Amino acid sequence: MFEGRTRRDDDRPLFDAPLLMMAFTNRCGSTLLGSLLADTGLFAPFGDDHLNAEHVRLSIGTTPRTHFVDYLTATLDAKHVGGRLYTIKASAGQFVMLYRWNVFRMFPAVVVVHAYRDDLLSQAISFSIASQTGRWASYVPGTPTVPRFDADTLAFTMQNCAQENALIF
Repeated sequence: MFEGRTRRDDDRPLFDAPLLMMAFTNRCGSTLLGSLLADTGLFAPFGDDHLNAEHVRLSIGTTPRTHFVDYLTATLDAKHVGGRLYTIKASAGQFVMLYRWNVFRMFPAVVVVHAYRDDLLSQAISFSIASQTGRWASYVPGTPTVPRFDADTLAFTMQNCAQENALIF
């Protein structure tokens, strides 16, 4: 997608405000937490999918970017309002990607908030419902369907969430 142009080699900050990065696992409540934080007026709105490969592909298709840093800078600037902290949500894998690509050095400071759900079974059930209906957020219309649950799939999802949370901690 960026043909290897991903890592930032310069350690000088590009932004004048800190970054609040919310580390999360799917269906943990991070979207709600992000909305509540943005409503305080202290934080820019969180984007749910700015680091998802498909979203990035679609975004650079409409506004070509040759380097990941260019994409991220444009994305964060577009939703930033003066005086607010920059914000982004990242899964465990995306967190590692941002670290390896030296993105955290783009900011004078980075604060990581880990959004997680104590009840992994409820999280797994929520994930199963969302994946079957296509409703990944309450405001997204989904496919009317009666969800079906499989104990093995729920157990796998619970284990996956626990492993990702352990990577973040």
